[in-house]
Amino acid sequence: MIEVYSHADSAIVGFYRSLLEDAGIKTYFRNEFVSGAEVIVPVFYPTICVIDPEDEARALEIIKNASLPDLTAGPDWKCETCGENVPGTFDQCWNCSNPDLTP
Repeated sequence: MIEVYSHADSAIVGFYRSLLEDAGIKTYFRNEFVSGAEVIVPVFYPTICVIDPEDEARALEIIKNASLPDLTAGPDWKCETCGENVPGTFDQCWNCSNPDLTP
């Protein structure tokens, strides 16, 4: 196994791992649940390792060229169907599952 990416936030590591898996690169997620600990030491950061050494260069290229999705929340919105107030991080109503139709 060869380490190709490490970060304190396991969600970010998971995002990159999913990109590699989608590309057919077999990976191992080391220290996946460490980020829930009170104190995180960099040597124990959640880490993606590629199983096959021949995939290392391609994995590093995929990670280098990928960009994290924009996770910033938009403004809260009101569902046009049921009238519920919905947090801006939701793209559909939590109450009735209708999508956010605001432009």
